[in-house]
Amino acid sequence: MEFNILFIYAMACIAYVHSLGTNEVLTYLSKYNYFASNDLSSGHLRSQSSLNDAIRLFQRINGLNETGIIDANVQRLMQMPRCGLPDNTGSQAINRARRYALSDNKWYKKDLTWKLENTTPDLTRQRVQAIIARALKHWSDASQLTFREVQSGDADLVIKFTRGDHGDGNPFDGPGNVLAHAFFPTTDRRYSISGDAHFDEDERYTENTDLGTNLFQVAVHEFGHSFGLGHSNSPDAIMAAIYRGYVPNAKLHRDDIAGIQALYGANSGTPEVKGTEGPKATGSCVANFVAAAQTLSAGSFMFNDTHAFLMDIYGLVTDPEPISSVFRGLPTNLDAAFYYENTGKTYFFKGSLYWRFTDLQMDRGYPNRIRVGFGGGIPDDIDAAFVWSGNGMTYFVKGANYYRYNFRTSSVDPGYPKPLSIWNGIGTKVDAAFQFENKLTYFFTDGEYRRFDDNNFKVATDYPQRSTRWLKCEEMAIVASPGPTTEGNMTSDDGNDGSSASKEGVSILALCACVVLTIMRLQIFQ
Repeated sequence: MEFNILFIYAMACIAYVHSLGTNEVLTYLSKYNYFASNDLSSGHLRSQSSLNDAIRLFQRINGLNETGIIDANVQRLMQMPRCGLPDNTGSQAINRARRYALSDNKWYKKDLTWKLENTTPDLTRQRVQAIIARALKHWSDASQLTFREVQSGDADLVIKFTRGDHGDGNPFDGPGNVLAHAFFPTTDRRYSISGDAHFDEDERYTENTDLGTNLFQVAVHEFGHSFGLGHSNSPDAIMAAIYRGYVPNAKLHRDDIAGIQALYGANSGTPEVKGTEGPKATGSCVANFVAAAQTLSAGSFMFNDTHAFLMDIYGLVTDPEPISSVFRGLPTNLDAAFYYENTGKTYFFKGSLYWRFTDLQMDRGYPNRIRVGFGGGIPDDIDAAFVWSGNGMTYFVKGANYYRYNFRTSSVDPGYPKPLSIWNGIGTKVDAAFQFENKLTYFFTDGEYRRFDDNNFKVATDYPQRSTRWLKCEEMAIVASPGPTTEGNMTSDDGNDGSSASKEGVSILALCACVVLTIMRLQIFQ
C-alpha cells in the first residue's frame, strides 16, 4: 500500500516535469542565448533561479506577463516560426525598455550589390526578384544604403533558397520552426558568406495572403541582419525574432528605423528617428569608432556615427549619449576630431566643414570651411585627425595618404601628402586616431585599435586588439584599461557554450525535488 502510493506520487512528479516541456524550453533558451555566457560555458547545472530569469526575459521581449513560469503562452511562442539567429540577450538585465540591437560590425560602404543565386518553386523568379528588391528598398528608404542587383560574379548579399544541411554550419530543420537566417557583415572578406541570406526551402513562401509564410516579411527581417542589426526587444518590430504571421502592407517599425540609422545614418529627406540602443548582438559591444578627441577639461570622448562615449584610462565612464546632447550644434556621422593642447581647443570635421569647441561649448563663428580655416592644404572629407605625441604636430588622414599641418605657419608642411604606410603597422586605412590622456597615440580601424610605439616608430607589440576593450561591456567580468599596465586583465567568454552538458540541469533538479518529496512522504508514512 505504501509502496503503491509512493510510486504513484513519484510518477506524478515526473509527469508534471514532462507536461511543462522543461527539456524543450531549456533547449530553446540555450539555443537562442537566453542564459548568461558564463553559465553556458561552465558545464554546471543551471539553477531554477537562472531558468526563471531566462523565461522572464523571454516573456519581456515577447510582450508577455513576466511570471518566470513555463505557461501556455511561453510554449505557444516557442513553437512559432522564427529567425534562426540567436536573440543574444545573454546576461542582460531585464530592462523595461524595448530596444533595437546592433552587432559588432557593419558595412564600411553604403552602396551594396545583391544576387539571387536561386529561387523557390513557390513563386516565379520574377516575383521573388521583385519581393527582394522591395524588401531592400524598405531599408534604403530609411537609411543611406543603396542596392544594385547583379546577375553574375561576386555580390555583397547572396540570396538563396536551400534546405537541411547546406554547408554553412546552420542546418535548417524542415517545415516550421526556423524560417531563414542571415549573416552579419564582416570586414574580413575571407568570410564570403557575410551579408548572405538563406531561406529554408521546406517552407511554403507566399505573397499577399494569410496562407504559408510571407516571403517579403521574412526577407526584410533577414536583410536587417545582413546590415548588422540584431533582434529587437520590441515584439512589433520587423527585427523581432518570432514570425507572427502575415501583416498586410508591412512596414519598418520606428525601432527598426532607429537601428538602421544608428548604423548608416538617415536617408536625405527622411527624418532621423531617435531610438535607444538595446543589447548588443553577437560579441557584446559596438565599437566602430569614427572619431576621438580630448577636451580642455571635460574629458576624452570617442564617437561612433551617432553617439559620444566619455572615456578615462579605465574605459567607458558613463553610458553613451547622442552627440548633439553632449556637443550642442555638432552633426552626426563625423569624419574626424582632434584636441590641440596649445590652444585648448577641440576641432571636429565633417565634409567640407569644421567646428571648434572650448570644452563642450561651440566657439562663436563656427562651423567654418576647412579650406578657409586650415589654409587650403587640407582636403575635404578627411578620415582621421590627430596630434602625434612624438613631435606635437597635427596630422590629417585621407585614404592611404596623410598630411602634416603646422599651426605656426597655418599651412601644410612642404612635401605632403605622404603615404600612410610610412607609419609602420597601422595599414592603409584609418577610421579614427587620437592622442589619449596618457600621451599615447591610438589608431582605430574596422573595430580594432593599434597603439603606436613612438620610440621605434611602429605599432606596439601585441596589437591590433578589439576596440571593445575600451568599453565596459555587460558580457565582460573585468574591463581593462586601454593603456599597457592592465592589458592582461580582461576575461573572455569565447569557447564552447557547453549547452549539451547542461541541457538536463533543470530536469535533474526537478526530478531531484520529486525524490526529496518522495522521501518526505516515506517518512510521513513511517
